Amino acid sequence: MDDMDFKYDWDEEEEASPFSGGDLDISKVGWPLWLQAAVIHAEMKENSKETGYNLSVRYALETPGPWCGTWVFQTFVFTHTVSEKAQAIGRSKIGRLCRSSGFPKGRVLDELPDYAKSLDVKVDVEHSKGYADKLTVVDWAPMGTKVDMPACEAAARRYAAQEPAPAGSHRYGVDTRPDGKPDPTTVGDEPVEDDVPF
Repeated sequence: MDDMDFKYDWDEEEEASPFSGGDLDISKVGWPLWLQAAVIHAEMKENSKETGYNLSVRYALETPGPWCGTWVFQTFVFTHTVSEKAQAIGRSKIGRLCRSSGFPKGRVLDELPDYAKSLDVKVDVEHSKGYADKLTVVDWAPMGTKVDMPACEAAARRYAAQEPAPAGSHRYGVDTRPDGKPDPTTVGDEPVEDDVPF
């Protein structure tokens, strides 16, 4: 594929060490949290099954707190020859990222770090069977529209004091809703599988 095919050009909504900010123990922070981040790397790569291309993005968290400087990795489906649904979901997420960061239409997506502005990202913990929990971005918004500094400061204080995360937040291996009941989108410690074949 030509680089010209890897442009952001759609309107409608159609995904050091990794923890370079230090040894952030993600189990001790009450997730999800809205934090400010910058896109520091973006690369288009063919997926391992050779059924399409994925956009790999690396964010650096910028909001003051124990997470500042932490890298969060994310992969979005850009093209997929087997699943139109996977492609539509991936493009929707890429579109939200681009609009939230002010990334100009017509630019090649590999240029995200050069043209995207800092933005607000909703960071959560991703649980995957057989793998260590990791941070992921689940939503995007223009900078300054979603970050709740009092909530971030409270989470940073709890982290520093090694206090448990509040009920309703995602904690290592425990997913609960604010009412304390199990989150119906998880089964035990494993996320519910979707029907996207990739």
